[in-house]
Order: sequence, then structure tokens, then C-alpha cells
Amino acid sequence: MSTSTDRFDQELFQRIDEVLLYHWDPSGLARDPLAREHYAGFVPDVFAALLDDADEQRVMELLLLLETEFLGLAPRPIHARRVAEILVEWREVLERKYTGASSY
Repeated sequence: MSTSTDRFDQELFQRIDEVLLYHWDPSGLARDPLAREHYAGFVPDVFAALLDDADEQRVMELLLLLETEFLGLAPRPIHARRVAEILVEWREVLERKYTGASSY
């Protein structure tokens, strides 16, 4: 039987995967059905940051690092900030859903 924490972790991980592919998508791959794996390697890093209670600024900095250092792309700070806001908001929504509290 899974615990509330397990379900929280599973859903947060899934939401991060979706946000990275459909919202962040720095390589423009979201329309390719096989593209999900392209960003999958970044999900654990973003997941760890969110579990560590990262704020929008820290998540944005992580996304920019991934864009520039790992993907070799030009940074998109305005877009990265918006995606960071979405990710932090997902964490907060899921915290309320699974714990009934405002923090995890």
C-alpha cells in the first residue's frame, strides 16, 4: 500500500516530466511522440530541487543551467521563470492535495 508521501512523489515526478516536455521544451520537441525521453534525464534534478523546497528563482536557475550547459542552447530567462512558476505551483497544489498543509 502506498503512502501519501509516495503518491505525492509519484505525481510530482509525473507533473515535472509533463511540464518539462510541454511547457519548457527548449529544443522544440513537444510535438514528437518519441521526445519524452529527451528531457527525462532532467526530471530527477528538478524533482530533487522541488523536494528541497526550491523557490522560483532557484528552479529558474536550474532550468537555465540545463538549457545552456547540458543542451548547449541560448538561455531564455523569461521563459525559464514562467516554467519555474508552474513547477513551484504544481508542488504547492500537490502538497495541499496529499498533506492538507501548505508545505511538504
